[in-house]
Amino acid sequence: MIERLRTLGWEVLLGLVAIAAVLLAIPLARADIGRLIALPELLYIGLAIAGAALGAIALVGIVALLVDLALGQSKTWCECRPVSRRNIQPVFDLMRRFFGDETPAISRMLAWQRQNKTVLTAMYLKKLRGGRKRQTLVGVFKVVPLTMQAVVLLESERKTGTTLNARDIAGEVDNPAGLYIGDVVALTTKAKGEVIRQLKNSVKKQLRPGIFVYTRPLTSAGTRLVRKYDFVPIIDGVVPGSTGRMHKLPEERARRFLN
Repeated sequence: MIERLRTLGWEVLLGLVAIAAVLLAIPLARADIGRLIALPELLYIGLAIAGAALGAIALVGIVALLVDLALGQSKTWCECRPVSRRNIQPVFDLMRRFFGDETPAISRMLAWQRQNKTVLTAMYLKKLRGGRKRQTLVGVFKVVPLTMQAVVLLESERKTGTTLNARDIAGEVDNPAGLYIGDVVALTTKAKGEVIRQLKNSVKKQLRPGIFVYTRPLTSAGTRLVRKYDFVPIIDGVVPGSTGRMHKLPEERARRFLN
């Protein structure tokens, strides 16, 4: 409705500009007109005044519409936020759409966050239009700093990203023995690029010499990322990118992943 009114406003104002131009053109051409027909001088003056008035009205209206257009343009950006009890339900619902029964229980995810609030991150698309801000959940990712006990269990495939417990997670002030990437979801093209960028930043902040990055692809998108960044299966004989199998990123290949 608002867009229709704006369109109608432009049509009316452009019409006024055209009329004003015609009215102003007549007095300017009075010498030529006078050779064809004699018209009162007052008529020329009246037409000039009317044309100038309509032109001024149209100019003011055009400026107002341009200001409205500038203020009404939407600004969009992505913003990351740690998952908490306040936003856990929509995050869980989004993850379940992609991972089904492999989705960690809400209670487990909240336990992770109590141990280390950087584990799960939600991404929102923010929109500012006409002074009003709106947000939509468009992505989520998990980067788990692991204890040594958790690394040993992952190396033998006795643990997965879904079954990690709070005791498997290193605290925010501790040096992790490894990192686990998982639950990577993005709903839009913009969100996909931003999720990967933020995920890499999180890994970069925590990665130390001598530790590995682990992951376990559950979807075709996860498989593509595992192959793209040269993750290798931890068990010999497993085909790289195999769904549901644990992979790790060799230390010498981490630089490519982070770039």
